[in-house]
This record gives sequence, C-alpha cells and structure tokens, in this order.
Amino acid sequence: MWLIAGLVTTLLVVVAARRNDLEHGWIIWTIWLLGLALIIVLYFRGAGNRWGSRIALASFTCLLLYWSGLAIAHGIAIGESNLRAATLANLNGETVQRLAAMPTAANPFRWDCVFETDRAMYRFPLSIVGDSPIRNLVRYNKADLNRLADKLAANRSSNVFLGFARFPVAQLKDPNCTSQTFVQLADLRYTEPGQSRGSFALEIPVDCPSLVSTP
Repeated sequence: MWLIAGLVTTLLVVVAARRNDLEHGWIIWTIWLLGLALIIVLYFRGAGNRWGSRIALASFTCLLLYWSGLAIAHGIAIGESNLRAATLANLNGETVQRLAAMPTAANPFRWDCVFETDRAMYRFPLSIVGDSPIRNLVRYNKADLNRLADKLAANRSSNVFLGFARFPVAQLKDPNCTSQTFVQLADLRYTEPGQSRGSFALEIPVDCPSLVSTP
C-alpha cells in the first residue's frame, strides 16, 4: 500500500510540474525523487528502530515549516494581487470588491488570482518571483450572470452551485442558437465556463427564445 501511494503521488507531482509549464519544473520532481530515495535507504538501514519517535517529531517539524512557508507565500501573493487588481480595475473605471489567490500544483511560487469588481470578474496567473507582466487575463461581465440568473432560478442544481461558488461566472454555450442551448456556469477560482472540472462547473439547458427576449 505504501508503494502504491508513493508511486501515485510521484506521478501526480511529475505530471503537475509539466502541466503547469514550470520554467524549472524538473527541479521540483528531482527533489521529490531524491526524497523518496532517501526514505527507502533509511528504511533498509533500520532507521525506524534506531530513531523511533524522533522520526515522527521530525516529520511534524517539516510539516510546520512547510505550512509557515506557504502562509508567507500566500501573504506575498495577496499583496501582489491587490496591487495588480487595483491597476486593472482603475483602467476600466471599476472598483475592486474582493480577491482570492490560490496556489498551483507543484509550484508554491505561481498562484492563480481571482478578483471581483462592481462590473466584472477577473482571473490571471501570478508569479511571486520576479516582476513578470500579467498574461492570460480573462474577464467576465457580471451582467451576463445577472441576466441569466432569472432563467436559472427554478433549477435546483444551479441554485446549489451559485450558493457554493464564491466567484461565479456564466456564458451561453451557443449565443446564436435557434432552439436550445446550455448556460455554462463555473467558479472562476478553479476553472472557466466550458472547461468542465467536476463540481466547479455546471451546464444547464435553456430555451433560446426566452433568452433572446430578455431586455
């Protein structure tokens, strides 16, 4: 069981490092593999019998150090996100209402930032190392969700989803439909409409004529 857990976790670390397009992703999974190799060597050398409970204490110490480092990185990400969000909002004559920053897999230096203004929802990736420009910025008008909310009011799934999502956004799957289409909902913290990701996205069928007649 420990072997299976180690193999699965290793696979996730390597895949996450590659899928996030890390500039030095090989460093992350190399450190991980070296750590696994060290654990295996210590196991066969009888480190458990020799050090006993001190191994558990060392593990908890490493965990606390990791949490502390992540908390510091999160604080830096929030500070940088607030500065950039305020700049973007000012360019569009908007006011920032709230903001969140989420770490990406296998990289504590890259974060996904989401913020809400009085008129829109934004998302952009942020590196807390260096001074890189904002790339891959996405923006969703809140008016689109407000316009579609009345059409979804009777749908239980959409009500549950909108009650859960902190940064909900919506779009029509086919704005030029003639009979039926889907309203694509997503929590922008995790994904975008049309990019299904489990419980963080939802598609609701709707009639096109009712949407066309909406003022």
